Amino acid sequence: MTYNYKQDLLKRLDEGSLPDIQLDHQFTFNCKDECMGRCCNNITILLDPWDIEIMVRHLGVAGQHFLSEYCKYEFSHELKWSYVRLKPEFP
Repeated sequence: MTYNYKQDLLKRLDEGSLPDIQLDHQFTFNCKDECMGRCCNNITILLDPWDIEIMVRHLGVAGQHFLSEYCKYEFSHELKWSYVRLKPEFP
């Protein structure tokens, strides 16, 4: 994301000129050749139990297998709460 894009986005947020996002809206994204995963490489994706259930069913694997292969358990000392997130890299 370029600096100008970020500045424009912040300006539009301040002005209230961005369109509202509704629950039934959809969006798509594509990795471009010049990026190929670098832009989203450090994103932490937290999973709730329903996310895990959906992925387990889609992949047709056992829940424990999915958790051990694709997820990391972590604990937030600030929140005093544990959570599950996708591993940044898969086996």
